[in-house]
Amino acid sequence: AAASPPSVQLPPELLAALQGVTGPVETDGDVRRLTLPSGQEIEIPMFETMASFVLVEHLVGAAYDPPLGPPVYARTTTPYRRPYRTRDGHVAVMVYNDKQWRRFGELIGRPDVAADPRFRTQADRSANMGAFCEMLAEHLGTAAPTSGSSCSSRPRSRSRD
Repeated sequence: AAASPPSVQLPPELLAALQGVTGPVETDGDVRRLTLPSGQEIEIPMFETMASFVLVEHLVGAAYDPPLGPPVYARTTTPYRRPYRTRDGHVAVMVYNDKQWRRFGELIGRPDVAADPRFRTQADRSANMGAFCEMLAEHLGTAAPTSGSSCSSRPRSRSRD
């Protein structure tokens, strides 16, 4: 059986600690109060911190009155939104803007995918996120992440299985 794609999971303790470091500075704006010799006690509610961190994207259109859509962020709920299997491992791909999308089509040897009406613009890709991520999984299944090709100049490395 094929191995599952690697996943990245941040422990709740790390995210709560991050909130403990950034929260007082964001709300107070007064760093001097944190450096006084008398010290301070700061309570960080882990459940609320995690709920806020995880659910903020799902507000989407439900944040409006009347709601513009359901409380779900399609990008994060599609089963294909994860590292993609390739011939020799996995690769994480994020294609956001139209220029990257056209370049990506060239890199996978399929410049025609940029003309697909479901994926032509960023708005089209967002509206069809499930189909978009599924199509990426299909095309990347024969790709080799070690080829050195990139749509951007950002750092990249092989994933660890």
